[in-house]
Amino acid sequence: MGYLYFWSYLCINFFLVRNIIVAQLATTYKRVSKAGNTLYYLTTLSVREVSEADGKYSAVISAPFPLSILNIVFGSIVLAAKSPSFNLAVLHIYYFPVMLVLIVIFLAYQVVILPFAYLKVVGHKWALVIKAPKGKGSSSSLDRAGQAFIFMLFGLLIMSVNIITDVYWFVMHLYKMDLDKTITKKSKAEEIMELP
Repeated sequence: MGYLYFWSYLCINFFLVRNIIVAQLATTYKRVSKAGNTLYYLTTLSVREVSEADGKYSAVISAPFPLSILNIVFGSIVLAAKSPSFNLAVLHIYYFPVMLVLIVIFLAYQVVILPFAYLKVVGHKWALVIKAPKGKGSSSSLDRAGQAFIFMLFGLLIMSVNIITDVYWFVMHLYKMDLDKTITKKSKAEEIMELP
């Protein structure tokens, strides 16, 4: 009698669990089939590598947090337009505040570090006057003292002009888009792990 109870309990539970799993799969399929296009686009975007940008849809996933609210308006337009030029325009709109914050941080750092860099260079130039290393093509102590004195007068001006140049190149590198793709070599173990 105990075996009969055990086997009947086991069979009932097996059929019950199997039917629950089938019901969940059917419900999920019904939900997925209703939202087929949206899930297709989201799946298309999610299978790409992190560093790979899609020419048509990357604006939808590249928005930083506060600006991601704009995806309510721009997201569906970008997905429907499938236009690389519109996608790039939306990316520029999303990136502009980020660029401004980065430039402000970069300028603040440059302004804070300028007096320390000036004092370091002035100290180094006067140290070269005292040490006056000899060698091929080296300047005399008097020449080095003159260079140190001129730098003391015009050094802040020269370094300030360098800040303008640095900011220009900083902005140019912020918008650089033709970067070479980095190819990392995988070990044999990693290649084996990726095989199906």
